[in-house]
Amino acid sequence: MLNRIKKLRGELVTQHPLFGLLAYATEYELANVPTACTDGIKIQISEVFFSSLLSVEAKMVLAHELLHIALLHHCRRGQRNAKLWDIAADYVINLQLVDYGFSLPEGCLIDEQYRDMSTEKVYSTLYSEMADDVKKDEKKKDGKEKETGQKSQSGDNKSDSADTNNPSKSGETKLDKLAKQCEKMGTVTDCPEESKEKTEEKVKQLVEQSVILATARGNDPGGMKTRVARDNQLQVHYVDRIRELLQRSTENRTSYDTLDESYASRDIFLPGYSGTGGRVGILIDTSVSINKAYLSQFVETIAQLMEELALSQVVLIQGDSKVRAVDENYDGSEFDIVGGGGTSFQPLLDEAEEHNLDCVVYLSDLYGNCPQPPSYPLLWVKWGRNTYHDDFPGEVVGMEIER
Repeated sequence: MLNRIKKLRGELVTQHPLFGLLAYATEYELANVPTACTDGIKIQISEVFFSSLLSVEAKMVLAHELLHIALLHHCRRGQRNAKLWDIAADYVINLQLVDYGFSLPEGCLIDEQYRDMSTEKVYSTLYSEMADDVKKDEKKKDGKEKETGQKSQSGDNKSDSADTNNPSKSGETKLDKLAKQCEKMGTVTDCPEESKEKTEEKVKQLVEQSVILATARGNDPGGMKTRVARDNQLQVHYVDRIRELLQRSTENRTSYDTLDESYASRDIFLPGYSGTGGRVGILIDTSVSINKAYLSQFVETIAQLMEELALSQVVLIQGDSKVRAVDENYDGSEFDIVGGGGTSFQPLLDEAEEHNLDCVVYLSDLYGNCPQPPSYPLLWVKWGRNTYHDDFPGEVVGMEIER
């Protein structure tokens, strides 16, 4: 079977030179997986599944997995739900495969509404439609981990007939159904953490070299150079950096004051989520240079993360050269912009100090004087291309409009 894989890999590269260097630098192995799967280092393939495919279908599966690698889907998930991330990645990849001339089998995930979107943007769109399914999936996953730990402590390895995590009892969600459709073409998993940085750099170099070679031969049928550059651009990770800061600074607290009801009914007493979270500050630079497109995308991102991380104590502060508006109970909804003057960061940062915040996220183009370092963790989300002072306190992450 491995010989057939190598033969088909050679045919794929001949027909689509863009896959060349990456295809030959990737390891292939037979494994006990439903169809195919990659972690960015190797592609695992089910021998039974691959044997059932025609050559053209098998080459398409290889191309699908290689695109997962090229677009660094194995490195970019962050804390997102694994199933929904895989689904979003497939919507992006399958449109590209069609552009490359492949005919997708029936039942694959493809939808023109996601054309030219980054994988993060597709995920965000899908999450807004399936937030409840994602929460249910995460609870199911957390429940299995808790129960495994409880059984290991008690030495009880018997199955529980009252297991609420049994899919046949809990019902299949839309998320589950779409995840099954992903398996038709193969899936993606996270790269091992210890290999992530090295693997990401290697893939970027291979893709860049492949694009150069293919372009020189006049063979870039799907505009992969543009697509990879857009989908892999570092700025799309601004959402991940905000999420990481919020999670680190406002870790959801558990307490035995509130027991996990799904286990208490079985005399397994585990702490439940207290729902207190932490206090987050969202600061908006509303000076005359404010860009409403960036602001709209930023507000949408914050609202999604508030729901995803169950944040209920968020303070919204607007201002230009002065503090113009403070909402101590911001709920993630749209708001009227107040400002339009010059720029001074210090008044807003000082106002944030008065609210006992665990962390602050500040949207701005950073066009202004460098402020004093605050006492709380600070992340600047910067839009625009102007330069800024190297001594700006906190961390700065770039933001671009997602198409």
